[in-house]
Amino acid sequence: SKDVNAFTRDFNPSISSAVWSRADGNIYLVAEDSSFVRLFRYDTARKRFKRMRTGCDVVGWSSDISKTRPIAVLAGSSANEHTRLYLADLKRNRSRVLLDPNSETFSHIKMGRVENWDFTSSTGRLIKGRVHYPPDFDRNRKYPCIVYYYGGTEPVWRDFGGRYPKNLWAAMGYVVYVLQPSGATGFGQSFSALHVNDWGKIVAGEIIEGTKKFLDAHPFVDGKHVGCIGASYGGFMTQLLLTRTNMFAAAVSHAGINLIPHYWGEGYWGYAYNAVSAANSFPWNRKDIYVDQSPLFHADKITTPLLLLHGTADTNVPTGESDQMYTALKLLGRTVEYVQIKGQNHLITSYKRRVAWSNTILAWFDRWLKGEPEWWYSLYPDSKTSQLEGKQQKSQSSKAERQNTDHLKAGMDTSAQLKPEQTSSEQAEVVQAKAGSSVSPCSNLPQWVEGLESHKVPVGGGEPILVGKVTREDIKDAIPNWDDEYYSYEPDSKVLSKLPTYVSNDISIKCILGTWCGDSMREVPRFWKVMEYAGLPAEGLEMFAVERYRAEPSRERPAELIDWSKEVRNHFSIKAVPTFIVCSGAKELGRIVEKPRKSLEEDLLGILKKK
Repeated sequence: SKDVNAFTRDFNPSISSAVWSRADGNIYLVAEDSSFVRLFRYDTARKRFKRMRTGCDVVGWSSDISKTRPIAVLAGSSANEHTRLYLADLKRNRSRVLLDPNSETFSHIKMGRVENWDFTSSTGRLIKGRVHYPPDFDRNRKYPCIVYYYGGTEPVWRDFGGRYPKNLWAAMGYVVYVLQPSGATGFGQSFSALHVNDWGKIVAGEIIEGTKKFLDAHPFVDGKHVGCIGASYGGFMTQLLLTRTNMFAAAVSHAGINLIPHYWGEGYWGYAYNAVSAANSFPWNRKDIYVDQSPLFHADKITTPLLLLHGTADTNVPTGESDQMYTALKLLGRTVEYVQIKGQNHLITSYKRRVAWSNTILAWFDRWLKGEPEWWYSLYPDSKTSQLEGKQQKSQSSKAERQNTDHLKAGMDTSAQLKPEQTSSEQAEVVQAKAGSSVSPCSNLPQWVEGLESHKVPVGGGEPILVGKVTREDIKDAIPNWDDEYYSYEPDSKVLSKLPTYVSNDISIKCILGTWCGDSMREVPRFWKVMEYAGLPAEGLEMFAVERYRAEPSRERPAELIDWSKEVRNHFSIKAVPTFIVCSGAKELGRIVEKPRKSLEEDLLGILKKK
């Protein structure tokens, strides 16, 4: 028709690629959607978008959408799920795992949970974020905290691992707060346009305000031991923040900019980048940007211990940016360390140097946020102790023994320090009911268990938590997309065909779950599908949603809900959620705890065969 239609003009996600499918005539787009990277379908006939179910939070760049068939092969990961290869059925809008080469490795790794936490800034903008918790998180403890940001241009995606592995930092005992300040793509044009001619004016205030509100809302975080880290533009933000606040106990800047006119004239992308981010603004007509927002001109205000990191072959942000800030802070007598990574560009890609670089970051934070400098000194024995550190240090000889210098220098993979599960039952094997138990959880339930209807508990700026006896509809109404796995999971049809043989009218199932729990979000919707395919009636499944194990009473969390959750856990002898208890009348046949040993359908079949 030769007509041109800008159909994505009012589409908030930021598009990275698109394929016009000859299979169905629709257009498929991979796009940043806040901190997610998702697959969307644009229906050319109905002129509307639909988000496709991919099974992951972040669709990777190596994904491929067929032009001739309604399928896509997607490499993707999630905030707490390692990278897998997915096959997406675009016609039925569902996906399944095609390849999971790291399944065995990660089956031994214990992950901490990830929660959304948003806040509204003083200017009225909603600033989204999330929290990564240590695997053995205890609300009654005090934790040091790492604040991570990019500071605009792009959001911090919810992908797994990467150059700045929030999961690993959390496993090392830190609460990690990630926030998405103004100016990032994927939140709509008006939001991303705030990056233009800002160079940290808005963003610095939002990071400071957000961190303060985060600390107020999370009393288990030690406000005196909070660190911050960013890279590239985020490294610039780190240095700028330190000129505006002393709230951080330590900071890391990788390949950070500190003299904007220097980067503008010398950086590989400097002028081209500023043509957009500082449109129509130049060193000679915008002193408020090129001077006032350059951290080097305010270096005398920096008092926070700062670690500068830089690849010696960086073509994007030349090493001179870190050189000059190091020189300035040394002349001012401030606490600063500078580590160059030989032969590396803007990204650290050499495996051994990447390991040493990652260890350096963690050792720096341990030194200042935990008062444990031994790891740092094992890596950099020539470092000198500042007066400030001398007051904060404490003896930690056992820490030094754990961090073996030879292993670090040989390139030990620090991801191996993620904590494995403690018991086989928590590994979610199929657990048989204990012989001789005086009260079966399959017998008639006490009225106090049955009688508590679903309650919605608000949690910060994130999704609510449900507590009480719940239905599938209760969960779907309260938490959109909680049941995504129902649509993407593909049970084994051969196993499913055998299940009806062992299903009788006296079979019932109790499910104890947490709507806040990633394992529950994955396994419970999958179990719904297995039940349907196996011919098990929906009324044969009773679900009880419990609070977190260490939840404390508050205005939002009445004590009776927490007490009910504890009693339910005790009544059913729950060690982890979700737990599926398979009953034959009043007799317990067996359990599936947290996740299946093989698959939900295979484990269920194995239990039913024991009837």
